[in-house]
Amino acid sequence: MAIQGQFKKRTRFDKCFSGQEFYQKIPGLPSKRVVDTVFSLLSSKLPPTFQQDVFADTPFFLSPLVNTVQGFAVESPENKQDVYGTEESRFTIEENTDLLGPEVPKDGEKRRKYFAVSENLEKYHFEPNLVYTFDYYQHFLDIPSLKFVVTSFLKFDISGIVGPQPLQLSMAKSMDGDGYFWNFEIWHKKLLEFHKEDVRKRRESEASEGDGE
Repeated sequence: MAIQGQFKKRTRFDKCFSGQEFYQKIPGLPSKRVVDTVFSLLSSKLPPTFQQDVFADTPFFLSPLVNTVQGFAVESPENKQDVYGTEESRFTIEENTDLLGPEVPKDGEKRRKYFAVSENLEKYHFEPNLVYTFDYYQHFLDIPSLKFVVTSFLKFDISGIVGPQPLQLSMAKSMDGDGYFWNFEIWHKKLLEFHKEDVRKRRESEASEGDGE
């Protein structure tokens, strides 16, 4: 997923997070021991600023956008790169952090590590007069099969876990309560089946309550 655009208001880097949020409890969540084991296996791949509470009424796992994306560019409107890449390298975003100053690494992996430190995040802002390009992918979730891939030997179908709600294919939100900068949701056939069943049960429950009155 590649996103390109300008922010409407000046936003500090540590106030813009990306990740996954849910509208309701995750119905098929494994035991806390299993969940803790999964996050333990993933810990080396997650930044220290990563936040999660999968057992909340509205579960989430989030981390700062700038140390989540694999590709990141900060450019002036007249010099912005093509979000579709070049003819030689289609769908590839060129890392460009020159406008942030010499202390910010020019390599994507090093940039993510740099911004995994809270003190570094607090120094920078997304400025409305500049164009930002974000390029990132979800390498744990196989969308066609809806399986979460922890390792090549540990894969499991998450449709029964997520239940009747969509997944966020890509989103960025303000941690100051200003809502989403963007939010693209994706439904899978398996999730729609759970959704239909959930709607049916609610209607039956409402009808039953109406008969009782």
